[in-house]
Amino acid sequence: MDIGGVSADLHPATGQLTVFVYDGNAGGAGFAERGFAVAQAWLRATAEAIRSCECQAGCPSCVQSPKCGTSNDPLAKDGAVLLLETLLAGAPPATGPPATAPAAVGTGAPPAPAATAS
Repeated sequence: MDIGGVSADLHPATGQLTVFVYDGNAGGAGFAERGFAVAQAWLRATAEAIRSCECQAGCPSCVQSPKCGTSNDPLAKDGAVLLLETLLAGAPPATGPPATAPAAVGTGAPPAPAATAS
């Protein structure tokens, strides 16, 4: 596996909706860092692809994933666009062209949740 991801609607370390994308191999290959560098452009392109899809509620061309752990339920095309627009609204302005592939970085695993006092 080259790249992995974990998401949580309420992550204990952040206290909010959180998505971690990480290099899947120990030591990393730079995929996650490169993805972060071009994330804004990818999110904009994804929102446009979903908006321009002719389906009504979502389809394999725009929002369905064969790897979805919940079998694409719930499925919300409008919700996907709203989420992307919300993420982009909080993003800093783009500062130039997408970065070139960085040197290998990463640990091969998502960040562990912070310990909480009981």
